[in-house]
Amino acid sequence: MKEGTLTSVAWGLFIILIGGLWIAAEMTRLDLGAYFALGVGLILTGLNLGRRSIGTKMSNFSLGLGIVALLVGVSGIGGLRLSLIPTIVIVVGIFIVAEAVAKRSSG
Repeated sequence: MKEGTLTSVAWGLFIILIGGLWIAAEMTRLDLGAYFALGVGLILTGLNLGRRSIGTKMSNFSLGLGIVALLVGVSGIGGLRLSLIPTIVIVVGIFIVAEAVAKRSSG
């Protein structure tokens, strides 16, 4: 599978997610923001895992965004309210540490 195909599938899933949650929210009158965040997180992390599986470079930005979205979505579904900015700061810190460890072990 090509990178462009992966990206197109991810966009298609994103559009389906928006439409599906929009309909569900109108029918139930519930706030489905946590499910939206979870869906976005799954799509972005899945996209990057797909990129890795075909040997294409993963995007640190979309992977980080996906991880933040997963954390926010899972916590929201679990009844917790994660603050977005501190969560982003923690994920950025994790990426900095991971890059430093990867550089040290590779050379």
